[in-house]
Formats: sequence, C-alpha cells, structure tokens
Amino acid sequence: MAKLKPVSHDDRLTVVEHLDELRSRILVSLAAFGVAFALCFWQNHQILHWLNKPLHGKEPITLGPAEAFTTTVTVVAYAAILIALPVLLYQIYAFVLPAFTPQ
Repeated sequence: MAKLKPVSHDDRLTVVEHLDELRSRILVSLAAFGVAFALCFWQNHQILHWLNKPLHGKEPITLGPAEAFTTTVTVVAYAAILIALPVLLYQIYAFVLPAFTPQ
C-alpha cells in the first residue's frame, strides 16, 4: 500500500496509481469509521439514553426479538459517521482536489 502523500495539480498519475491512492484513502476512512464505531458501541447506553430523553421515562416499543439490537447498531453507526465525518470529508477532499485546476 502506498503512503498517503498529497498529490499536486501538476502530477500525472496512471490509472493504477489513482486506484492505489483511492484504496489508501478508503482504508483510512474505514479505519476512522471503525474506531468511531467501536467507541460509540462501547458507550451505546449513553447515546440511547440521550436519544430516549423525549420519551420522559417510557420504554421504547420493540416489535421483534432482534429489533433492540439492530436499532442499537443502527444508532451507533450513525453516531460513528458523525464522529468520523471530519476524516471522511478530508479524505474525499484530498482525493478530488487534484482533479481541479488551480484557476
């Protein structure tokens, strides 16, 4: 895997080099999301408590046996995206920016 280095406007990359850079940026993004997901899953009770505050002490209704788990995973995934969003946006920005001319 290539080291992530900034690509300037004057660099001419082959298709394989572009794909290598894209792969590297995707892996960095997935790593940031994975760390944020693990952190949010570790503290999922606090996230769910904060989201359940408008219920004023009532329990949310679950219609299936696995719905509580899938809802927890979904909420944790959304929270992880929010936490990892600065890294994700930077990786998109750094990959797309060399395509535009400086003018």
